[in-house]
Amino acid sequence: MTEIVTDLGTIRTGDRFRDARKDNIRTLEVLRFPNELRAELAVVSVEYRGQVTEPKDRTTRMEIARLLGRNFVRIEKAQVR
Repeated sequence: MTEIVTDLGTIRTGDRFRDARKDNIRTLEVLRFPNELRAELAVVSVEYRGQVTEPKDRTTRMEIARLLGRNFVRIEKAQVR
């Protein structure tokens, strides 16, 4: 599965999102979909109190509805092939 279509929108592997908050902001990239409800994401960077770090080999999982909701902002769409 490389994309999932929901009532909230379409999400694809490679899409990038940022936390919609003022501090402790993660940039996340969609790696894969373990099922129709969840996405596995790479933590690309974390900005905390003005300092940006790029963690290595850090992943997280979350519900697609949360990712497409108001807590996150899509910053980059994956290229459609």
